[in-house]
Amino acid sequence: MTSIFSKLVTRPTAALLPLLCLGLLFSSRITGLAESVTLAWDRNPETDVTGYQLYYGTNSGIYSQTVNVGNTTEVVIPDLESRTTYYAVVTAYNTAGLESFLSEELAFKIGPTPPIWPANLIFLEAEAGEVTAPMLNRPDPNASGEAFMETAPTGDSGGAVTWEFPAPAGPAWQIWARLKVPAGSQGAFAIAAGDGPSVICHPDPGNKPSADQWTWARFLSPSGRPHTVGLTGGTQTLTFRAAAALTGLDRIVLSADPAFIPPSNLPASGDYLALTTQPQNLTVFAGVPAGLTVTSASNGEVHYQWYQDDVPIPEAYQPYLPVGRMSSETASYRLVVTLGDASLSSGTAGLRVLPPPVLELTRAASPEDGLRLNVEGRQRQALILEYSDDLQQWHSLATFPGDSDGPDTVTDSTAPQTTRQRFYRLSVPAGE
Repeated sequence: MTSIFSKLVTRPTAALLPLLCLGLLFSSRITGLAESVTLAWDRNPETDVTGYQLYYGTNSGIYSQTVNVGNTTEVVIPDLESRTTYYAVVTAYNTAGLESFLSEELAFKIGPTPPIWPANLIFLEAEAGEVTAPMLNRPDPNASGEAFMETAPTGDSGGAVTWEFPAPAGPAWQIWARLKVPAGSQGAFAIAAGDGPSVICHPDPGNKPSADQWTWARFLSPSGRPHTVGLTGGTQTLTFRAAAALTGLDRIVLSADPAFIPPSNLPASGDYLALTTQPQNLTVFAGVPAGLTVTSASNGEVHYQWYQDDVPIPEAYQPYLPVGRMSSETASYRLVVTLGDASLSSGTAGLRVLPPPVLELTRAASPEDGLRLNVEGRQRQALILEYSDDLQQWHSLATFPGDSDGPDTVTDSTAPQTTRQRFYRLSVPAGE
C-alpha cells in the first residue's frame, strides 16, 4: 500500500466561512507502490471542524470520485489502476456545514509493486542446535556467543548437532562454517539437509582452517567441488555429524550466492547486506542487446532499484538490467539494494554505444586458402572476431587491439574444411 503525504494549503472563502480560517495540510510521501494508496493530512486546529472531504480522479481539475472521510485525517483509496496518474484534493467542513476551498492538487502515479527478493543467506549458531553426545558444547570468548561445539577425541565415535530453521526454497545452497581444525585433520563432517543423504564433506584447504584461530571455510564434497544442499522452503533441518576428531564448530552460513565469502567480521545478529559483484562497464554496438548485473547477499528480503544517470529507472526492480537494442547512448548505471532501513549502492558502470563496424567476406585468391575477412570502422575499439558452425559454440579467430582504427584483414584458413554454413561475429572484450 502506498502512503501519500504532501504539503497543500486551502483556505475558505469569506462567503462560506466568514468566521473561520482553515489551514489544511495535505502532504505527500510514497512508502511503497501498490494498487491502493493512503492519503493523510494534519488535523486542523479549529474546534468546530467536523470532517474532511476527498475528491480524486484521473483528470486534473476533474474529480470523478468523492469520499466523505469524516473526522479523520487519513483515508485508504482502494482499487486503483496500475500505471495510471491520479489527481486528488481535500476540503474541510464545519458544524455549520460550510466547506473550504479545494486544497492544492496532488498528482500521484500508481506503478507495479516492486518484487521482493528472498534472503539468500541463512545464519546458524553451532550451540543453538540440538546436540547429540559425545559432541560437546565448550566455552570460548573468541567464538560467536562465546561458545562452540567440539567433536570428540575420536572423530568417528558419533555425536551430531541438528538445527531447525525457516528458509526460502532453493536448489543449491553452499555451506560455510567458522572452524578450528587441528593439525593433520581434515575437519570433516557428514552433512545432511532434511531427509537428504548424508555426505562426508571437508573444509576447503584453500581457506586454511587451523587449530589456532577461527577461520571461515567452505565445505567441499568428495568430488572436490563446493557441496550444496537443496531446501524446499518452510521449516528445514540441517545436521552435522562428527567425522573428524577435536574439530571446533562455531557458526554456519548457508549461501545461495556462489560469489559470497563470509567476512571475518560477519555480524552474529541483525540484518546483513553485501554486494558480491559489481556492474561492469559496457561497450556495445548499436542494435546489439546488452545488460548489466549486480549480485547481493542478505539474510533478509531485499528490493532492487536501478538508476540511470542517478534517475530511477521505472520498473527496473531486478538484479539484471537489460539495456536493450539502443542506437546511440552514453550513460551511467548503478543499482541500489535495500534491506529494511539499510541500503547499499553499487559502483557506477558506464555504457557506450558505438556505430557497428563493417565486416566484409571475400574468397581468397585460391579456394584452398579459405575466406578473407575485412573489418572496417573500429574507431580504436578492441574487438574479437569469432566464428561458429552451429551458432552454439563460438571460436576465436582474431583479436584486434584498440590502438588503431583499422582496417584489419584476417584469413580463415579452416573455412574450406567445413561442409556446413559458417557464421562470424564481432564482439567487444568483457570490461571494455
